[in-house]
Amino acid sequence: MNENNRGDFVQFRIYLTRPGNTSDKISEHIAYAIAEDGSPIVQMQDAAVLQYGRPKWITVFESISSNHLGEDIGVFFCGPKQLSSSLHRLCNQFTNIATGTRFFYNKENF
Repeated sequence: MNENNRGDFVQFRIYLTRPGNTSDKISEHIAYAIAEDGSPIVQMQDAAVLQYGRPKWITVFESISSNHLGEDIGVFFCGPKQLSSSLHRLCNQFTNIATGTRFFYNKENF
């Protein structure tokens, strides 16, 4: 995607919501585990954002929406049903026909 000037095509937002120690040791451990895994995320480390604490979803959607006017945005989720419902509602709420910004919600259960 970098060759096509679309280095921001995929963005990962990783939230560590475990209370307690949020030191650099956790970040180092995660980075090491991902690197050892050899997954494609290693090739896109600049696209991954690691944040601590629970996300403020409205703020996240506002930011993405304003930074990607007129674009289609895919939201991919796997997790608890209650959070799934909230994210689906936010995708609908932040889809804006006037600006052409559209959120598409996708979920995976396994």
